[in-house]
Amino acid sequence: MADQNLKPELFELNNGTMRVLISNLGCTITSLCVPDKDGKLAAVVLGFDSLEPYLVIFSEPHLIFNLVLVKLLLGALISAWIGIVYLYGESKGIYSVKVATLCFCEFYPPLSAMSFLVKVLHPILAASWVGLQTESKMGSLNSMGSITLCLSTSPQTVSMFRIFRSRLYTNYRKVFWKPKKTFVLFCGHMGFDKKVWEATNITKGKNPSITFKYHSSDGEEGYPGDVSVTATYTLTSSTTMRLDMEAVPNKPTPISLAQHTYWNLAGHNSGNILDHSIQIRANHVTPVDQNTIPTGYDHNYVLDCGEEKAGLKHAAKVKDPSSSRILNLWSNAPGMQFYTGNYVNGVVGKGGAVYGKHAGLCLETQGFPNAINQPNFPSIVVQSGEKYQHTMLFEFSVE
Repeated sequence: MADQNLKPELFELNNGTMRVLISNLGCTITSLCVPDKDGKLAAVVLGFDSLEPYLVIFSEPHLIFNLVLVKLLLGALISAWIGIVYLYGESKGIYSVKVATLCFCEFYPPLSAMSFLVKVLHPILAASWVGLQTESKMGSLNSMGSITLCLSTSPQTVSMFRIFRSRLYTNYRKVFWKPKKTFVLFCGHMGFDKKVWEATNITKGKNPSITFKYHSSDGEEGYPGDVSVTATYTLTSSTTMRLDMEAVPNKPTPISLAQHTYWNLAGHNSGNILDHSIQIRANHVTPVDQNTIPTGYDHNYVLDCGEEKAGLKHAAKVKDPSSSRILNLWSNAPGMQFYTGNYVNGVVGKGGAVYGKHAGLCLETQGFPNAINQPNFPSIVVQSGEKYQHTMLFEFSVE
């Protein structure tokens, strides 16, 4: 467990050209400033002016009626493995992939959920709370937290719900009921994004750097094993930032960390990113069903055709024509989730800027969604004593 006395703080990395503000709350990038073609600095990351809004989102979820405040993590490090939770029939089992701020599920009556507090949010009406404590007639799973599947007779159809404890153990393989259309996105009530990390190894100068450390205890959010995690941000050149994420478990456990910054290369307050162009170095995407694709992009690309340098593959190139800013992303991850802020709607951010639909884009290098149920996908299970390593290199330039 992390030191309970740690408090959320902001830390600055500044090399004279590039300025980055990062919080130890979820290793969150709250601001990143780089120059445009005229040398003018602008903040190209969506976020808030202070840490208070992040604390409200993380500690007072009942105040949130807008999906964007859940999905818009604004730079947080997502724990501990990412993608989508699929609740299948017996042959597939339960799989939790995206671990972030809140947990959503689309379903049809009767409501299917787990035997602990579930927050039901109507798409129009205010949030309401329901407690589902009745064991399902169809069975239960009792290990690593005694999670019990249960069945509600409520006739109400709602569009999403939140589970308060959903860091599911990877060995939960059987489900005793078969919902027609059920998936959960962004699971984990207390994921790494809501933890206050210890800031260490802070250096200044030409290549400023900071390392954040967190210890995840055995059974936390239902996952097996103690896991020691670090995330190191370094400004490796005047306009380049590197993020190194490492984790070492003492038991086999699924790990796939991702960084969820929202980018707008024209400036965080410039409107939407529809004028941006992007080239993703991929020949394939991982397949999904029709229920997982909203309006806009929210796809996992297989990074299989980019050039390599220093052990990293070229994942994507993003360009904004108005500022001529370019972001080239390099990573050693097998996949990248490209998301275009499809649910952003009226969030008030830095300087009073209002973030609307498509206000920013996300480039989340990661393991493949549902990898644990797909033996042909690269495994996300890290064995005891092995070191998980995930690197992202953000190169900014003008063209």
